Formats: sequence, C-alpha cells, structure tokens
Amino acid sequence: SFFLYLVDATNAGAGSLEIAVSRDGKNIPNYVQNEGSTCFRIKFIPDQLCIHEVHIKFNGIHIQGSPFQCNVFSNEFIFENYEYAAINKRTSFLIKSKLYNFN
Repeated sequence: SFFLYLVDATNAGAGSLEIAVSRDGKNIPNYVQNEGSTCFRIKFIPDQLCIHEVHIKFNGIHIQGSPFQCNVFSNEFIFENYEYAAINKRTSFLIKSKLYNFN
C-alpha cells in the first residue's frame, strides 16, 4: 500500500517546492502530482516497516513541521482507538493481530 500527503501552497507565493522521502538516510522514490495551480499530492510506497520522513522545502527552506514522520506498521495488525489523541497527554490504543481470533 502507499502513503499520501497533500500540500496546499495557496498562500506561499511564487517559488520552488522540493519534495524528498527517506528512511534511515536512504531516499525513497516519490511521485508528486499537481492538483491545481497550488496544490500537490505526494505519494510513495514504503519499502520497510519503519519510520519514513517526508521532507518538504519551499525555496530551499523546510516548511513548518518538515520533515514529517510516518511510522509504517505491518498490515498483520489492527489498531483501534488511535484516530484521535490529545497533544502532550498520555493515551492508549489497542493492537490486535489479524492472525488471532479474539471472539
């Protein structure tokens, strides 16, 4: 499966957008699709179960929050109660193996 990021550069003004995806210092191929004059869709296929970083620069400077991290998990598990979590507060979630019957 693939990851998808959307970048809206509407308020950025004129300039150059640079995208790079990496893991463990290795660049991963990514595909950038123009979704209008100032919106872009970034797509990449993770090649390992680990943290991948999406670096987004505008005019050679990282945008706020870049590089963004995405933790790639195995699809052999189901995560529950992870959709929302408060910032700077402890939270919990449940990880179930698809190989185990919980009923």
